[in-house]
Amino acid sequence: MKNLLLEKLKKGEKPIGIFTVLGGSANIESAAMAGLDYVIIDNEHGPHEPESDIPAVIAAERHGVTPLVRPHGHDRAAVLKSLDNGAQGLVVPYVRSLEEVLILTGRVKYRPIGDRGFGVVRANGFGFAESMQDIKGYFDLMNEQTLFLPQCETAGFLRDIEEIAELPGVDGIFVGPYDLSISLGVPGDLDSKPLLDAVEKVQKVCSDAGKWSFIYAGSPEKAKQFFGMGYDSVAAGVDAQILSAGISNVIKALK
Repeated sequence: MKNLLLEKLKKGEKPIGIFTVLGGSANIESAAMAGLDYVIIDNEHGPHEPESDIPAVIAAERHGVTPLVRPHGHDRAAVLKSLDNGAQGLVVPYVRSLEEVLILTGRVKYRPIGDRGFGVVRANGFGFAESMQDIKGYFDLMNEQTLFLPQCETAGFLRDIEEIAELPGVDGIFVGPYDLSISLGVPGDLDSKPLLDAVEKVQKVCSDAGKWSFIYAGSPEKAKQFFGMGYDSVAAGVDAQILSAGISNVIKALK
């Protein structure tokens, strides 16, 4: 498995992704043709479940777009199935503490970093992948190429941010500004000082720890702002909203 998103990050590029909540796979193919670097298949707020992730993952892979998944929970099955289906990284929501990140790291990463369960699954070609010839080498490869990006969207995560960023197995941190604004007592105010201070803090902590910094932005303007703050990557929107906005622009142009 070669994670093209990880390669771009290492080259100093600024990858752009989106969340997908529409279900299916044709939307991902359409988005991929527009030049995206990655998609986040949303099992938390969207209709996807691990079983329906596979066509979406395949659609992304076919077009050279890195498929990430946001699982619907922290439990072992939710994490393991998403990875076994071929997700090249997880954006894990609603993490509240260092202790929760430690548990999740164990479920995402193989030994010696974690204790991820092993099976003959799609992610390893059902046992026929060339990398499976050496099981230890396979574990090392998957640990390197599988991105674990816990979401900073609670005050508890922000409190433990320095310790979390230093953990082996945590590849980066993904900021969810809307939920974080709610947790900080400024719901929906993305320009408030408490939220912007938190956003700046996460980026600095990630940079100091040598980890990747990701953030959601609901508009190109916000995306440019976050890139200007030093973020390595931005998820620039949600497919449903982007589709609605595009259709709305067409209608306005015709009236």
